[in-house]
Amino acid sequence: MHGVFEGNRESPDRISRIKSSRIAMITIEIIVNKLNSVPETLLIEVLSFIRDTKSKSAQISKPSDFQRIAGLHEGQILISDDFNDSLPDEFWLGNE
Repeated sequence: MHGVFEGNRESPDRISRIKSSRIAMITIEIIVNKLNSVPETLLIEVLSFIRDTKSKSAQISKPSDFQRIAGLHEGQILISDDFNDSLPDEFWLGNE
């Protein structure tokens, strides 16, 4: 069915991004409200934690110049023939 508002529909991806953005803003508001009643010494610790976390995150996301070498450790790891077989119900139910 083609309606007048057909062209105004948001894509599921865009809706998801909007919801995530709203959740992030609510989270930020909660954090800011909590920080309003925190002593300055604790605020300094929080700021330090945020900076450290952002720094670590940036280091992890940097691409590495390290080049992998295929087959370098060939034969060093053994995988059993039944590796891809389904696990029994007892395993999932904790009845082993």
